[in-house]
Amino acid sequence: MNCRLTHALVHSTGQYKSCPEDFQVEEIPAYEACGEGEHLFVQIEKTNLSTVEAAKLLAEAAKLPESAPSWAGLKDKHALCRQTLCLPAQAEEALLGFSNPALRILSMKRHRNKLKTGHLKANRFQVVLRKLSNVSAAIRCFEQLLETGFPNFFGQQRFGHHNLRRGLLWLKQKQVARWNAFQKKIYISAVQSALFNHLLNQRLQEGVFFKVLEGDVLKKHETGGEFVCRNAGEDQVRFERFELSPTGPMYGPKMTFAEGEMADKEAAALVEFGLSLEDFKRVGFLAHGARRPFRALLEEASFKALENELVLSFTLAPGCYATSVIHEMIDEA
Repeated sequence: MNCRLTHALVHSTGQYKSCPEDFQVEEIPAYEACGEGEHLFVQIEKTNLSTVEAAKLLAEAAKLPESAPSWAGLKDKHALCRQTLCLPAQAEEALLGFSNPALRILSMKRHRNKLKTGHLKANRFQVVLRKLSNVSAAIRCFEQLLETGFPNFFGQQRFGHHNLRRGLLWLKQKQVARWNAFQKKIYISAVQSALFNHLLNQRLQEGVFFKVLEGDVLKKHETGGEFVCRNAGEDQVRFERFELSPTGPMYGPKMTFAEGEMADKEAAALVEFGLSLEDFKRVGFLAHGARRPFRALLEEASFKALENELVLSFTLAPGCYATSVIHEMIDEA
């Protein structure tokens, strides 16, 4: 179980995802389709479908292979989500008459380049928390997250039922990988995510979530630029202005490496999982390596309180999980 930043506050019990409309996600694109080109940007609204399942339905309708569609990011299955998928432009005519009760095409527009993972600006959420035992307590937790940011944990949906186990077996060379490229990427990502969560939990347990430490790799929120902290005093001021945050590793040979004691902690986490950096080098392009901020920020946030419900609206950077916000606010009833 992930630690809580709000552990010292009173928590309400409650429920979320009571129905798909209670958990809505809308992609905010990094750019708009230009109207011409070899690729087709298909904006969809899906309900109780994973992104992969939605892509498969469109590929089947257009008589294209399952590998044809691409997307900027995976979206929750048990939710109402609006996102863009990308198919070859030849799919346009076949999709004009597409009809499915769980998947609605909102618009189609051509573009010159293929939509790839990460090609989005942010995600906008609207979440309804129901059957709250203490609405005031839930609001106070939300207000703290607005004031300070929140721990940028990967949500449980990242791990599925067996993603982590399979990824570990493959990295440790205890199982021959007979999966397709997408499955392999999911399994390796689950291992990287578990290691990141482990180090973030450690930071919370040690009481240094709000501190910049010598040797940390810091990421600028506005530009994404990274650098190693060598003057904690100066960088702490920038942290408190929400200009930057310490990061954890998404292990791989091309990531920016921490230094000193922070490097030792990141190396120790690998040992604890029975892994080494060489294991990630062996899987090549599936684990180039990157850094992920330990702290995420709530943007454009608001809430509306009802009798025993709370309606939350907020925007998160790509890759951040709304379920990590909810985890800080309620105990599931």
